[in-house]
Amino acid sequence: MNNFENELPKRLCFNCGKCSGNKPKNAFSAMPDGCGYEGFLFLKKEEHKQKIRKLNEEIILLNVKILNAKSNTKRKKFTHAKEKILNQIEELKNFGPIDF
Repeated sequence: MNNFENELPKRLCFNCGKCSGNKPKNAFSAMPDGCGYEGFLFLKKEEHKQKIRKLNEEIILLNVKILNAKSNTKRKKFTHAKEKILNQIEELKNFGPIDF
């Protein structure tokens, strides 16, 4: 999602005059109804949501592992992994909402 404009398929805009030929800047850009980019944007939104949900699932699993860890070393290891995932989620915040 870093280079969203490079991922856009060519010739999806039908030049209907509704969007004035403006390409979407990200998957959550508002486009007029009937725009040729609607399907592509829907796909990219769902991919973004899936990434966020998967990362949230990993956080839940790590929380359980932290609670059940018998040693302090393992607890620190799981906490560090959780922090990494939280950082990944913060980076994805630039590309769209993260609360699903």
